[in-house]
Amino acid sequence: MKGNLEEVYGPRVSGVIDHHEEENKVPSDTGPEPRIVEKSGSCTSLVTEYFRAGWDKLSAQAGLTFSDDGDGEQEIVTPIEEADAGKVYDAQVAKLALGAILIDTANLTATAKVTPHDTRAVEYLEAKIAAAPDGAKWDRSIFYEELNDAKHDMSDFSLEDILRRDYKEWVEADGKKLGMATI
Repeated sequence: MKGNLEEVYGPRVSGVIDHHEEENKVPSDTGPEPRIVEKSGSCTSLVTEYFRAGWDKLSAQAGLTFSDDGDGEQEIVTPIEEADAGKVYDAQVAKLALGAILIDTANLTATAKVTPHDTRAVEYLEAKIAAAPDGAKWDRSIFYEELNDAKHDMSDFSLEDILRRDYKEWVEADGKKLGMATI
């Protein structure tokens, strides 16, 4: 955490999952909460590894949703075959997580960033996608290119938004506040 965030929320943090270098800002004993500070290309890889067992347990329970059409009675709605529901939902969540990992690691090609955490997480998430009824259609390269194109499309941004997008600010030892944005 940096700046005001550290001052305001630092004492309230009880756990952390972080893929940056250790800053010793969070107590070493976080009790039952996670304290995972390990180098990884994407923090989402560490989050995926941490929640993997719980996710697998929940996956087995997925299936039904409920709808209320206004008549006061709830009806069971199965937008997909009940037997496939868990697999479809898993694939949707896996794509969300995978998107962050692929963007952070340039589709696992940023060799200086990619760690075994990233490759294990991608393998796990892609297995979730492959298990869905339409999993055979999955193409990581196409998915990555679509996300990367959207990430770099700034056609609807104002100049202020473009500069603010990657703005970094810090305070020098002499108290001067400096900031920088790259395009």
